[in-house]
Amino acid sequence: MNKSYYKVSFFDNRNLDSEPISLVFRKVEKSPSDSFVTNLIDTIRNYDTEKFEFITIKNIKNVLELSDSFSLSKFSDFTVVLFENGETDKKKGFLIGNKKEIGLVIIGYWPFYSKENLSAEELKNICNSIISDLSAFDRILLTKQI
Repeated sequence: MNKSYYKVSFFDNRNLDSEPISLVFRKVEKSPSDSFVTNLIDTIRNYDTEKFEFITIKNIKNVLELSDSFSLSKFSDFTVVLFENGETDKKKGFLIGNKKEIGLVIIGYWPFYSKENLSAEELKNICNSIISDLSAFDRILLTKQI
Protein backbone atom coordinates (compact mmCIF):
# COMPACT_ATOMS: atom_id res chain seq x y z
CA MET A 1 0.00 0.00 0.00
CA ASN A 2 1.29 3.41 -0.94
CA LYS A 3 1.63 5.88 1.91
CA SER A 4 1.73 9.20 0.13
CA TYR A 5 1.38 12.50 1.93
CA TYR A 6 0.92 16.14 0.95
CA LYS A 7 2.46 19.03 2.83
CA VAL A 8 0.35 22.18 2.49
CA SER A 9 2.13 25.41 3.43
CA PHE A 10 0.16 28.55 4.27
CA PHE A 11 1.03 32.23 4.19
CA ASP A 12 0.76 33.82 7.61
CA ASN A 13 0.32 37.46 8.59
CA ARG A 14 4.01 37.87 9.36
CA ASN A 15 6.57 38.40 6.64
CA LEU A 16 9.26 36.34 8.27
CA ASP A 17 11.87 34.15 6.68
CA SER A 18 10.99 31.34 9.07
CA GLU A 19 9.32 28.07 8.12
CA PRO A 20 5.69 28.68 7.05
CA ILE A 21 2.70 27.20 8.86
CA SER A 22 1.85 23.83 7.33
CA LEU A 23 -0.33 20.73 7.63
CA VAL A 24 0.40 17.24 6.32
CA PHE A 25 -2.48 15.36 4.68
CA ARG A 26 -2.57 11.64 3.95
CA LYS A 27 -3.33 10.66 0.36
CA VAL A 28 -6.86 9.42 -0.32
CA GLU A 29 -6.90 6.17 -2.30
CA LYS A 30 -10.28 6.87 -3.93
CA SER A 31 -12.27 10.10 -3.73
CA PRO A 32 -16.06 10.48 -3.80
CA SER A 33 -17.46 11.82 -7.06
CA ASP A 34 -17.05 15.45 -8.09
CA SER A 35 -20.70 16.22 -7.30
CA PHE A 36 -20.24 15.41 -3.58
CA VAL A 37 -17.17 17.59 -3.26
CA THR A 38 -18.72 20.46 -5.25
CA ASN A 39 -21.89 20.20 -3.13
CA LEU A 40 -19.77 20.31 0.05
CA ILE A 41 -17.97 23.50 -1.02
CA ASP A 42 -21.21 25.16 -2.22
CA THR A 43 -23.02 24.28 1.02
CA ILE A 44 -20.24 25.78 3.14
CA ARG A 45 -20.09 28.96 1.04
CA ASN A 46 -23.87 29.52 1.13
CA TYR A 47 -24.49 28.80 4.82
CA ASP A 48 -25.93 31.54 7.05
CA THR A 49 -22.78 33.02 8.56
CA GLU A 50 -24.67 34.84 11.34
CA LYS A 51 -25.25 31.50 13.09
CA PHE A 52 -21.87 30.07 12.36
CA GLU A 53 -18.19 30.93 12.57
CA PHE A 54 -17.09 30.58 8.97
CA ILE A 55 -13.78 31.81 7.62
CA THR A 56 -12.68 31.82 4.01
CA ILE A 57 -9.26 33.03 2.99
CA LYS A 58 -6.85 32.59 0.12
CA ASN A 59 -3.57 31.70 1.75
CA ILE A 60 -2.29 28.37 0.45
CA LYS A 61 1.32 29.03 -0.41
CA ASN A 62 2.09 25.65 -1.96
CA VAL A 63 1.33 21.96 -1.93
CA LEU A 64 4.20 19.49 -2.00
CA GLU A 65 3.93 15.77 -2.54
CA LEU A 66 5.95 13.74 -0.08
CA SER A 67 6.08 10.71 -2.37
CA ASP A 68 7.45 9.99 -5.80
CA SER A 69 4.49 7.90 -6.91
CA PHE A 70 1.98 10.69 -7.56
CA SER A 71 2.07 13.91 -9.53
CA LEU A 72 0.39 17.11 -8.37
CA SER A 73 0.85 18.61 -11.83
CA LYS A 74 -2.54 17.13 -12.78
CA PHE A 75 -4.27 19.70 -10.56
CA SER A 76 -4.90 23.34 -11.46
CA ASP A 77 -5.54 24.58 -7.90
CA PHE A 78 -6.15 23.41 -4.35
CA THR A 79 -8.65 24.05 -1.55
CA VAL A 80 -8.38 23.05 2.11
CA VAL A 81 -11.49 22.59 4.26
CA LEU A 82 -10.87 22.35 8.01
CA PHE A 83 -13.76 21.78 10.40
CA GLU A 84 -14.37 21.28 14.11
CA ASN A 85 -17.28 19.32 15.51
CA GLY A 86 -18.68 20.98 18.62
CA GLU A 87 -19.93 17.79 20.24
CA THR A 88 -16.76 15.75 19.86
CA ASP A 89 -14.31 18.68 19.77
CA LYS A 90 -12.48 16.88 16.95
CA LYS A 91 -10.74 18.79 14.20
CA LYS A 92 -10.55 17.28 10.71
CA GLY A 93 -9.82 18.43 7.22
CA PHE A 94 -9.66 17.67 3.52
CA LEU A 95 -7.23 18.65 0.80
CA ILE A 96 -9.19 19.10 -2.44
CA GLY A 97 -7.63 19.31 -5.87
CA ASN A 98 -9.24 20.63 -9.04
CA LYS A 99 -8.42 18.23 -11.87
CA LYS A 100 -9.28 19.62 -15.28
CA GLU A 101 -10.84 16.49 -16.79
CA ILE A 102 -12.58 15.31 -13.59
CA GLY A 103 -13.37 18.37 -11.45
CA LEU A 104 -12.99 18.61 -7.67
CA VAL A 105 -11.61 15.57 -5.86
CA ILE A 106 -10.57 14.97 -2.29
CA ILE A 107 -6.91 13.99 -2.52
CA GLY A 108 -5.95 14.05 1.16
CA TYR A 109 -7.29 14.08 4.70
CA TRP A 110 -6.08 15.42 8.04
CA PRO A 111 -5.16 14.35 10.63
CA PHE A 112 -3.52 11.59 8.63
CA TYR A 113 -2.77 9.44 11.67
CA SER A 114 -6.45 9.04 12.53
CA LYS A 115 -6.92 5.89 10.44
CA GLU A 116 -4.88 3.87 7.97
CA ASN A 117 -7.17 4.67 5.04
CA LEU A 118 -10.48 6.42 4.59
CA SER A 119 -12.58 4.78 1.88
CA ALA A 120 -14.55 6.75 -0.72
CA GLU A 121 -17.71 5.72 1.16
CA GLU A 122 -16.38 7.08 4.47
CA LEU A 123 -15.37 10.35 2.79
CA LYS A 124 -18.81 10.57 1.20
CA ASN A 125 -20.44 10.05 4.62
CA ILE A 126 -18.34 12.84 6.15
CA CYS A 127 -19.26 15.17 3.25
CA ASN A 128 -22.95 14.25 3.65
CA SER A 129 -22.87 14.91 7.41
CA ILE A 130 -21.41 18.37 6.81
CA ILE A 131 -23.85 19.13 3.98
CA SER A 132 -26.91 17.91 5.91
CA ASP A 133 -26.14 19.62 9.24
CA LEU A 134 -23.57 22.39 9.16
CA SER A 135 -24.91 23.62 12.51
CA ALA A 136 -23.26 20.60 14.18
CA PHE A 137 -19.88 22.19 13.50
CA ASP A 138 -18.44 25.02 15.55
CA ARG A 139 -15.98 26.30 13.00
CA ILE A 140 -15.13 25.75 9.37
CA LEU A 141 -12.17 27.19 7.51
CA LEU A 142 -12.16 27.19 3.72
CA THR A 143 -8.88 28.28 2.18
CA LYS A 144 -7.78 28.36 -1.45
CA GLN A 145 -4.52 28.63 -3.27
CA ILE A 146 -3.50 32.16 -4.22
